[in-house]
Amino acid sequence: MKNTYLKLMIFGLTALLCSCSTTKYTYRQSNIPSKNVISGEVVVDTKLDLNKKIEATSSPRNSVNEAKEEAYYKAITQNNIDVVVDPIFEIHTDASFLGFGGKSTAKITGFGATYSNPRTKVEAINELTKVDTANIRKFDAIYLNKYTKKNAPQPANVSLTPSPTAGGLGALNASADKAKGPRLGWGVELTSMATGFVSGSTAFGDTATNTSIGLFKETSITPKFNLYRGVFYSTEGNGVQEIKYLRIPIMAKYFVFKKISINAGVQLGYATSFSGFDGLSDPASLDYGILYGLSYRISNGLSINYKFYKGINTVTSYYGQDLKNYNGGLSLAYHF
Repeated sequence: MKNTYLKLMIFGLTALLCSCSTTKYTYRQSNIPSKNVISGEVVVDTKLDLNKKIEATSSPRNSVNEAKEEAYYKAITQNNIDVVVDPIFEIHTDASFLGFGGKSTAKITGFGATYSNPRTKVEAINELTKVDTANIRKFDAIYLNKYTKKNAPQPANVSLTPSPTAGGLGALNASADKAKGPRLGWGVELTSMATGFVSGSTAFGDTATNTSIGLFKETSITPKFNLYRGVFYSTEGNGVQEIKYLRIPIMAKYFVFKKISINAGVQLGYATSFSGFDGLSDPASLDYGILYGLSYRISNGLSINYKFYKGINTVTSYYGQDLKNYNGGLSLAYHF
């Protein structure tokens, strides 16, 4: 009797375990809100409504992946869409005990999109202006990932802009590295300048030719404004009295044209050494004043600049005359 009861128990558990059904779900997805989606050799547009969020929740499932697949499937079928863009999942998994429980539930949130305007790859390329072999390679590299980094063409600035005649996929505007616009970031600059001292509007002594060299960094604030700052080492003075400075210029650059900017700001200086000040007071260790000028971009990586500096504080004194720094000159800058 006990054996019969044990056999019935084993049979019942086996039947119970074997009767569990499993449902699989498949779906389409787009993790990046891209305007154009390619499937094989077919190009389609996606109509995306960013003002309408899509949500769906799965039933309790045996694994997190199953729960996510069901949630995604429900999001598509219940909202009559073709793809969920930028999906975010919220996962909840119950605690398990002795093999029981541990079910996972997934909630998806994203944006719904539908496919429209299907056409072949050739038809899509025909929508582009100035089609050539380079453009076709760029198309394949961007949309079909046919090229590796080693042999891929290097379109420096590729963008899609709406075409008045094309339904969705615009004209391909590709340009070489030079069309990227002026380089920003760090650079090195060498300046040849005329330097001297002034008391009021009268120069004190002669004007000397000196140099300045240093590093700078230029960043974009708006399409018209850049911020320029740097650290420079310069030799200044009138040829008899000489001061070596560690300079920190800070300027705003306003672009009146694409390659020409008007620059204005301030400059600080710390005197690291000096010579020739017999009969004059020792120069002040700190100097500051107004810095302004013009810049012209020769190319992405090169620019020429005119700078003029007028000191505000007194550097030294000579029989009651307060002497201040002034200098001006041309520089050549290389932008990394």
